[in-house]
Amino acid sequence: MTGNLPHISHYFYSIFKDDFIEYLEYRASCGYTSNSSELQLVRFDRFCFDRNITLHEVTKALYTEWITEICQNVGPSTKYSYIRKFNNFCKYLTDHEIYAYHENYVHNASMFGHYTPHIYSLVEIRKFKQATMKAIELMPNSQVAKMFPMIFILLYGCGLRIGEALSITKDDIDIESKIIRIIDGKGGVSRLLPLSNATMESLCKFIDAFHPDGIKQFLFCNKTNKRHIDTANCYCHFRKVLILANIPHLGKGKGPRLHDFRHTFAVTSLRMFLKKGVKTRVAIVYLSRYLGHSSPEMTEYYIHLCPECIPAMQKHIDKIAKELFGDTK
Repeated sequence: MTGNLPHISHYFYSIFKDDFIEYLEYRASCGYTSNSSELQLVRFDRFCFDRNITLHEVTKALYTEWITEICQNVGPSTKYSYIRKFNNFCKYLTDHEIYAYHENYVHNASMFGHYTPHIYSLVEIRKFKQATMKAIELMPNSQVAKMFPMIFILLYGCGLRIGEALSITKDDIDIESKIIRIIDGKGGVSRLLPLSNATMESLCKFIDAFHPDGIKQFLFCNKTNKRHIDTANCYCHFRKVLILANIPHLGKGKGPRLHDFRHTFAVTSLRMFLKKGVKTRVAIVYLSRYLGHSSPEMTEYYIHLCPECIPAMQKHIDKIAKELFGDTK
């Protein structure tokens, strides 16, 4: 496994040198970017080499000394990131029958911008959906109100960002293949988005109603049909629908937010994966590609919102690549 590894740019010298290389190769095969993890392993390698560590184990004393070393003068978010990455390496060693002590580190909300995403309950989703239809009756001249039920379906049912949904054009929709193309999403990531039969059926009805002569440009066009409806107007309408649905808004920075439908989609998807017996790490890679994250590590953000994932994640970290590519159609 230590042959041609162009993604590994550093040399290792300590007792763990072969483990580092195999671990980084394993991560790359799973679709993870290895730069930040590699840099931390380089630091740990030098740490062990300088201390002449010869025992091929991560003892409690070594773990504690290393975590203390790297977490000096860093904020809680960075501390969490450092410990999580090193714990992943320790779990990899453990799965390969090499003793590696590690401790779970519980983060707090400050690591994620002082905001904990609101995960809508099924009752809230149903109330919100009904309220989108009621809003059309109360605001019959509002283009946003008329189009918002379909926007809601794409946000909650597909995990789209609001900007991605509003930017969909006629060229992005493949009705026959039941696919929407998301071009240059956040971070410049483009992807193909397969739709469920129910979502595709709703989309076709929407197109028939609002674009009887075919989509000219944008799926969610304004009244002039020259550009898509305004994002700010969508946010304003969202707040109105929240009131109609009797879902309290707790104030600025406290939510719930429009973007929380995407968070709810992600957490709900993780729960469904687990219920079907899919291993957490495999589910993370699948979901990462569907959500348009630049790497699976970004999708791990949702694990803290889905406690059911944690035990499975701790048990299954090995042999992901073979399972993943074997199951992908």
